[in-house]
Amino acid sequence: MINKSQFYIKNNLANLTKILSKNNLSNKSFFKTNKNFFVERATIENKIKTRINCENLEVADISGNCGTSFSIKIKSADFNGKSMIMQHRMINEVLKDELKEIHALQIKSEASK
Repeated sequence: MINKSQFYIKNNLANLTKILSKNNLSNKSFFKTNKNFFVERATIENKIKTRINCENLEVADISGNCGTSFSIKIKSADFNGKSMIMQHRMINEVLKDELKEIHALQIKSEASK
């Protein structure tokens, strides 16, 4: 005899199997994961340094080192005469590939004087 929890799991597994087969999806492709899911702090730091002339750059992983949320503090002469939105767009452009994997990005930017 099966309990309610076992029935629920068995029933939902059957429904998932129906959905997968109906949409011609194999279990393997449906549950495929990205091997490069986590972004490293050093990767972000290096990409920014190669594309933006930084006077000061601090990158912190604020997700408990799981690589999904970052804080960036940056000061650059490249930001002179640019609005904060344009400064952030410059950073987003540099990190466009990493942003696909990052859940949250906090940016504090400043132009050099």
